[in-house]
Amino acid sequence: MGELIKQGEIEPAYVLFVINQQRGKSTQGKISSLAGAVFTAITKGHSLEEYRKSLVVRKKAAVRKSEKASNETLRYRLDEVKESYEVMSKKNIAKGSTFEENLQLVYLSQGFRREEDAQGVEWLVRD
Repeated sequence: MGELIKQGEIEPAYVLFVINQQRGKSTQGKISSLAGAVFTAITKGHSLEEYRKSLVVRKKAAVRKSEKASNETLRYRLDEVKESYEVMSKKNIAKGSTFEENLQLVYLSQGFRREEDAQGVEWLVRD
């Protein structure tokens, strides 16, 4: 198997797909040797079509999720962000040595901007 993967004849993801599929059959008592069933399924191309279909479905779902996520506006209250920074800095896991530095590294560099609403509340917003 390792040689087939190195040569590029089969994908590691296909091997995992077949293993998971055969493991399900093994727990149901339909096969006696998981390793033998996996080897046979891979060398004879069993489940290859199912694997390719699952890739197409996953890619379509990923595209839909990324389109949905890109249209979503994210809003965080600045005071809540500051509270989370203080908690993380106490645990020594905060990025940056000051809140302003953390704000730049974590939020502003990712496309967030500071806004203030009519009530005077500051927000971090990304469209």
